[in-house]
Amino acid sequence: MGKPGQKISGDDLVMMSPLFSVLPAPARSVVLERARPLSLDAGDPLYARGDASDRYFGILKGRLRLSVDSAEGKTVALNQADTGEWFGELGLFEGGSRLVDATAAEPTDLLCLSRDDMLGFATSEPAMFMPIVELLGARIQLVGELLQETVFHDVTFRLAKRLLDLADKHGVPADQGVLIDLHLPQEELGQMVGATREAVGRQLSTWKKKAWIDVSYGKITVLNRAPLMQIIVSAQGGDVGDGNGSGEF
Repeated sequence: MGKPGQKISGDDLVMMSPLFSVLPAPARSVVLERARPLSLDAGDPLYARGDASDRYFGILKGRLRLSVDSAEGKTVALNQADTGEWFGELGLFEGGSRLVDATAAEPTDLLCLSRDDMLGFATSEPAMFMPIVELLGARIQLVGELLQETVFHDVTFRLAKRLLDLADKHGVPADQGVLIDLHLPQEELGQMVGATREAVGRQLSTWKKKAWIDVSYGKITVLNRAPLMQIIVSAQGGDVGDGNGSGEF
């Protein structure tokens, strides 16, 4: 994954894909020739739930939020795609529909490949077969884990897990801990964990008073990882050990 705010090259983006990195150099060049650039401003939609799954996307710079709206109109952010990541494969190969909404969380530059191009690569390049199977399997497993968290675990668990996941993925060393190098308003955090902004704010305030985290101007620093890990592992019926576990999301 690229550093926040830094644009990566098309060659690097292709090599960061589990589908394309297995291809020989001439085939990777064809991928780049077929890819089309697309730029979004913060808040711009890329696609909506129910749209045709007709393109595959890689992020040169920026971040996309993947979300769904509940029957009550509440937005739940299921995942995000960051610089260096590819997404949009669910429904692509069988000609299905999008299962979520994709919206730019910040100014974002992408490369897009059509469904026809992806089908052509998949049929002409046998090396892609197993990576495609593994990627689709991982996405389905992720959906199952998200459903399990929502049904069986409370907001405290989900928020602790999400903060540690974000610290693992976007963390940079800070004076007293690990700074999550993203702007994270409480409303967005609430969407990530399926909770109200008020509930998230109360929990963050509690953890800040305990010196587990620090919150300042939409930035969160994890000061003490161990008690957050203890929340997660205790809810899963385990033992936290030394508190140095990593996020699974």
